[in-house]
Amino acid sequence: MDATCITSVWIDADSISCNISNRLVGLLCVMQTMLPHYFVSRQQGGDDVMSTAIEIRRFNKPDDLLDMKECGGIAIIKMGTGTTGMHAVFEPGWTWEKDERPLLGNPDSCPMHHTGYCISGTLIVRMLDTGMSTSIAPGDFFEIPPGHDAYVEGDDRVELILFAPPEHQH
Repeated sequence: MDATCITSVWIDADSISCNISNRLVGLLCVMQTMLPHYFVSRQQGGDDVMSTAIEIRRFNKPDDLLDMKECGGIAIIKMGTGTTGMHAVFEPGWTWEKDERPLLGNPDSCPMHHTGYCISGTLIVRMLDTGMSTSIAPGDFFEIPPGHDAYVEGDDRVELILFAPPEHQH
């Protein structure tokens, strides 16, 4: 993704105003309602406070990498507030069962909840309990509950940006 496509972004607690081109319009504008959650950090006493620092990370220097060899991978970064961002790339022929399941200890289905934005390709996600399949395509902002598997449809690589809020700590 070309970082130069963002020309300006103004953010305050109540609104977001964007002058952005191409694919990031949907992503940032949908995140409008999520922004307060991404800028809150916890003090030791448990009180929520707004962070006054801007933190920038890049997926080319991840904290962790889930490497699926020629089938793709997931670069994982963790922000100071605990928010996690993931850049997932799945090549044509990728399936959750064949390529990711073994890396997670072979569960029956994916045990994770996903919130994200599809940049390219088509991902078919199937809920195992109902058998219902859903197509995720470029421009889609999505939530997927645990209990699914997935595969890349067609000849185009799938590229996703995924978000996870900080883990609640007691």
